[in-house]
Amino acid sequence: KWVTLCPVYGWSCCFFVNCFFQCMLVVIPRSCGCVFHSTRVAARSHEQFQEGVVGEYHILCIITDGVITDMADTKSAIVSASNLPLSIVIVGVGAADFGRMDELDSDGVVLTDVNGMKAARDMVQFVQFRNYGNNSAELAAAVLEEIPNQVEEYCGMFKVVPRQ
Repeated sequence: KWVTLCPVYGWSCCFFVNCFFQCMLVVIPRSCGCVFHSTRVAARSHEQFQEGVVGEYHILCIITDGVITDMADTKSAIVSASNLPLSIVIVGVGAADFGRMDELDSDGVVLTDVNGMKAARDMVQFVQFRNYGNNSAELAAAVLEEIPNQVEEYCGMFKVVPRQ
C-alpha cells in the first residue's frame, strides 16, 4: 500500500518503504521515554549527516489511547531531539480527548519547552485514528503527510540531498 502513495509524495515514499521495513516495538509507559529512546538511536545517524553523508532517518510512531500525562517532559524531549534525523508520528486511538496533542504537533508555531528552549524544526505529526473510519488510504496519507518536508528540512540543515 505504501507504494501507491508514490505519485503523491514522489521520491519520499520510496524512502519510507525502506524505512518501514525496520520496525521495533518499544513499550514505555511515558511518552518522553519513547522519545528519549529514539533520540539515542537517531544520534548515531546524526554524525553522518554532519559529515555531509546521507545517513539513516528515523520515524517514531507512538500509538496512544490516552492523553500524555508527562507533557512537559515530552516537550523537552522533542525539543532536544529536533536537531536529529527523527520524525515522530503520534496516532491517537479511542475516545479520549486528544486536544493537547496539538501542542506537540506545532504546525505554524515553534514548539517550546517549559524552559523556553525552542525546537530546531517541526518534527511531530498527530493523527486521530477515529477521524478516518475504515479508510486506510486516507489514514496512511495523514500519517505520512508531514514526513517528506521533515526529512527535507533536516537534510537541508546539513546541505545533504536525500537519496532518491
